[in-house]
Amino acid sequence: MISTIETNISNNIQSNTYTSKIENISFKWLDGLIIALLIWINIFGKTANVIVWAFLIVWSLSGTYRAVQALILGYLIFSMNRELFFLLPQIWSLRWLLLFSSTFRILFDWIRYKRPITWWLPWFAVFILILYLLSFMKSYQLSVSFLKITAFAIGFFAVVMGVNLSSDYSWKNWLLTFWVVVFISGLPLIVSSIGYLPGRGFRGILNHPQEYGVFFAIPSAVFITNIGKNKTLKAKFFYIIMLISILISIIVSRSRTGIFATILAVSTIYIIALIRKLKIGKEIYVKPLSIIAVLAVLLIFTFFFDTIYDSAFSLITKGYTDSIYRGEMDISQAIISTRTQFIIPSWQNFLKNPLGGIGFGLASDPERFHVGKFYGIPITARIEKGFIFSALLEETGIVGTLFFLLFIFFFIKVILRYGNIQEQALLASSIFVNFGEMGFFSPGSRGPYIWLCIAVAVLMAKKREYQCGL
Repeated sequence: MISTIETNISNNIQSNTYTSKIENISFKWLDGLIIALLIWINIFGKTANVIVWAFLIVWSLSGTYRAVQALILGYLIFSMNRELFFLLPQIWSLRWLLLFSSTFRILFDWIRYKRPITWWLPWFAVFILILYLLSFMKSYQLSVSFLKITAFAIGFFAVVMGVNLSSDYSWKNWLLTFWVVVFISGLPLIVSSIGYLPGRGFRGILNHPQEYGVFFAIPSAVFITNIGKNKTLKAKFFYIIMLISILISIIVSRSRTGIFATILAVSTIYIIALIRKLKIGKEIYVKPLSIIAVLAVLLIFTFFFDTIYDSAFSLITKGYTDSIYRGEMDISQAIISTRTQFIIPSWQNFLKNPLGGIGFGLASDPERFHVGKFYGIPITARIEKGFIFSALLEETGIVGTLFFLLFIFFFIKVILRYGNIQEQALLASSIFVNFGEMGFFSPGSRGPYIWLCIAVAVLMAKKREYQCGL
């Protein structure tokens, strides 16, 4: 149990004074104001950015749930549009400091309140030990692999244990607030060139259209499943408006990962529901407001079919439209063309090192692997790998991949057994975004955001069944 002061603050924030209730999920106005201020203050330059990072570090030390929030907001600040917001060159060191301060506070509370070892911790420890062992035997940059494993372990522990320790906090409400504020903040930029990456698509307040698509794929899947659940007109209207707006913005971003992750997540959930004979599909289609929404979408598609078709075709083929029309490649080749440059080298490395891989967190080509150091200590070693399974097989081999699948299976099992459709959507979309933009093992980027969504889904499912934490 978190301290009395922290619990009281949490309860006050969740009171009607600070929230606008939409069915069982509320928008937290105070948190929304804080998030918006932390975003927009960065337009004022270097001093403002220093203030933001100093605030996040201090905020992370003031409570368990605030430590998790600080990590997520740190990811957001790091991922913001560089043309609109100022970011410090020393941001890497500040992100490390934030990670350590957040983890310190969460570890302190875990020990202080003598919380027991949770069910996922032993499995996670085994997985991390396997990663260390495989990298020790195979890595061509041992220090980098060990650093990345350690950073991932710390980041994962901070987020998931932090959510567990603050299980009384309304994380669903905070996530909703976070999504809405980030979306509305970027909405005005849809008519400005600043909101677009030249030659790519819409990115809002984020630094890249792909980041935008990955970020909003998760709320898209959740909002789709929420339309049928909520009974009030206000709730349905809110989710329909948000869903249509976000889906349009993802299409404008031309982020295939965002679109495909949403489709795969929702399709998987409903297929499972049909297999398990759960009568949930009809809720979305037979209610009057849902019918109106469907008709509105059909009318939009009818009147703007050519524009939508051209945009969708260009998005799917990722700029290879002319090559398809000339007969130089088919649609399937165009779809995978932008990923083969990552998948093929990964697969070739896997075939050379099938059991243990080449080392955790390493580039496919050692000659093109740049490692940034601070007083001789590697602090940055950026790599880009799209498909999670080819990346895992390359870096950790069959052994590491099997242990990861076993580890993630226990989270999936909890959701399938106890989670409702919204929690299933939260988990499924968080997994599927890694099929195009792997982020599970990126503690300094979108990793904490993805694991927060997974942790919240599992927490809600277990609380419903056992009235206990994660």
